[in-house]
Amino acid sequence: MEDHRDELVVIMAGYVEPMEKLIETNSGLKSRFSNVIDFEDYTCEELYKFFDGLCKKNKYKLSAEADRLLRHNFEEVYRTRDEHFGNARTVRNTFQFAVQNQAERLMKNAGAISPESMVTIEKEDIPSIKDMK
Repeated sequence: MEDHRDELVVIMAGYVEPMEKLIETNSGLKSRFSNVIDFEDYTCEELYKFFDGLCKKNKYKLSAEADRLLRHNFEEVYRTRDEHFGNARTVRNTFQFAVQNQAERLMKNAGAISPESMVTIEKEDIPSIKDMK
């Protein structure tokens, strides 16, 4: 790194305390990683917008009940977040759970599948708050 510092960028990312411990393991690391950027957690509204973007990108839509539950769950997950809060990862995992739950729900009702139901995430597809953490 030292020999090519004008040609190389090294980015280390992680939770604050483990990253601080990592930097402290070697006295030379602190001087080599002098620029630190702390990113604030996404707000519950930003989490929702990210989820909505994943829906649009993948051509899904939320029913009104699913939308209300999802907003509530993101508010609760945000309110009770801890040092392991996943930010965008939480949203991505929630989306993947919802799509999987939707597929499983549709398979149970194979005779009643419509084009509309194939692209709609319903309230029962939204994972619980416990599963979102």
